[in-house]
Amino acid sequence: MNDQTVTSNQQQIHEMYGSFFLNSGEFALAVKSVQEVVNPPDKLTSMPLSPPYLLGIFNLRGSIVPVVDLKAILKLDPGSEPLENKKIAIVDHDGIKVGLLFDRTGQIFRNQNDEKNDFDYAAKVPSENVISGAIKLDQGKRIIQILDVDALIRLEKIPHSQNELSRKEIMQKKMKHQGQRMQCISFLVHGTRIGINIQGIHEIVNVPKLNESALTFGMCIGVFDLRSEVIPLIDFAALLKYRNVQNKKQILEDQRVLIMKLGNEKFGLLIDSVESIITYYTDEILSLPTLSSEKASMFTGCLSKDAGDDIILVNYQEVLSKSEISEITQGHSKLYQVMSSKVATVKKIGIKKSYITFKIDHFYALGINEVKEVLDYPVAVVNPPGLAKYIKGMFNLRGQMITVIDVRSLYDESKQTQTANSKILIFENQGVKYGMIVDSVESIISFADEDQIKIPEILYKGSSQSGMKDDVKFAVEVKIHDVKSTLLVLNLDPLAARVGLQKAIEQAV
Repeated sequence: MNDQTVTSNQQQIHEMYGSFFLNSGEFALAVKSVQEVVNPPDKLTSMPLSPPYLLGIFNLRGSIVPVVDLKAILKLDPGSEPLENKKIAIVDHDGIKVGLLFDRTGQIFRNQNDEKNDFDYAAKVPSENVISGAIKLDQGKRIIQILDVDALIRLEKIPHSQNELSRKEIMQKKMKHQGQRMQCISFLVHGTRIGINIQGIHEIVNVPKLNESALTFGMCIGVFDLRSEVIPLIDFAALLKYRNVQNKKQILEDQRVLIMKLGNEKFGLLIDSVESIITYYTDEILSLPTLSSEKASMFTGCLSKDAGDDIILVNYQEVLSKSEISEITQGHSKLYQVMSSKVATVKKIGIKKSYITFKIDHFYALGINEVKEVLDYPVAVVNPPGLAKYIKGMFNLRGQMITVIDVRSLYDESKQTQTANSKILIFENQGVKYGMIVDSVESIISFADEDQIKIPEILYKGSSQSGMKDDVKFAVEVKIHDVKSTLLVLNLDPLAARVGLQKAIEQAV
């Protein structure tokens, strides 16, 4: 580097970096530029007239991403490690995505002012200026080279999916994209993943006891009583013509009922199981070929995600036609009148709120609007040294670092969660996103404020979970798996304060 001048930037903000390895060399990328880290696809499609460092392209959830071989650019030994054992870091710069191939991932860290040195190149040669500086760690024994994302994006013959849009147009598109953020609940119906907008779901309950009824016709299996309301149960798999209508004896105990409201009436959809909460943008929705005109308006598109099968998006308002609603509700109204005549008094119920229930030894809940999404436990969780025991590590979720909280360990230091089959609930508090490890996500339920139970403080005295008392808003008695259980509703403000995220990160880096 004889033609380079090294300058020190003492005013540099403590930026967060992620490190990666090429052979034995360690390289860093600014975390803000890294969208995600993925495994290589089964096949890369080679591009005609491409330079040696462009390995090919692949489809990442509807976006065509070119993959760059950094070893070819930096003239490093290509090695013999098979492609499937490597990692691809997806960087996003001004709306343009590029995949960078690495041998393996390293760690997440923050640089200190006196650790970072920037390189000022005398000659701007595109194939040689992809290193923008270096960071010295461990008293200079460890040197990490910083990759220049802007220079990598501008490499010759790297395809740009944005078709050379101006920076202003790109930012406008990104702002528009951010304004169309949506969420759906995904669930299984006869082996197919279905998604319904979270706003269309009133609650999700276990399969209730069905009442004998003359309404057992067509796709309606029968009716059930839910807190003084009579609700028809629809066999959703039969509605989608996956099978014939089930009878009551064929319904399995582990199936679920999704409650939704159409017009002034509530209906229950019989589904196989609830999977997750999915966050997506309208730009991600792929058009779905329609095989017939029957109920074509019910399907709004398809989501193609890396993990699992594609998700068919359904418009809940089009699940039942007006004639089907009329046919069901006429009988439903008559039945409701008969059942109501047998009730001496009707309990006045206030406005109900919906909650997501989950399990961490016991049953807990959060308001449905407090949970941003539900994920499987990520594979790529980094564990910087110095983190508190109740922090499992951090992972990158679409460019944001998420701190993973082990609530079980937070309340009882003698316990830790085994994460192999865990889920992570993503929530946000004061602009910071957290991930809470839970054993399982149970269902969505609704109840009114009148159902709340104040928890006696004596229950916490002398308990290893005494710190929990400030984190619980209230309790409510509900039926879970047909067993009467006490559900604890958590308060995120004191929980986030107890975690002390910022302090833990500063200690770690």
